[in-house]
Amino acid sequence: MIKTNADTDNLPVSDLMEDVELLGDLSFSKELHIKGRVNGNVVSAIDSEGKLVLHSGSVVNGEVRAPYVVVAGQVTGNLFAFKRLSLAKGSVIHGDVHYTELEMQQGAIVNGMLVAMGKVDGSR
Repeated sequence: MIKTNADTDNLPVSDLMEDVELLGDLSFSKELHIKGRVNGNVVSAIDSEGKLVLHSGSVVNGEVRAPYVVVAGQVTGNLFAFKRLSLAKGSVIHGDVHYTELEMQQGAIVNGMLVAMGKVDGSR
């Protein structure tokens, strides 16, 4: 079970279901749950409250950029979580992970560098 952030619980949620494969880049500004496959970049603006949830079995082949990111699936590409990143047990990242705040459960795999970013205002 993936827990959501209390700060973003009241935002509208969009779902990309298990039977959907998207070819191309995807942008969002609220909360997006991906259960299927995306072959392209998934991006939310740094100044938004965008939250991306990649469910178990989901696959993203491309760069991921969002303020809040929860991963239980697989990402092949660099990942940027501008505010908070949660890596669940069973998640797999093939690429560099840039984060401000990180929660990583035992069993999560990162095949790349972990890079701590400064806070959104630029301080460390």
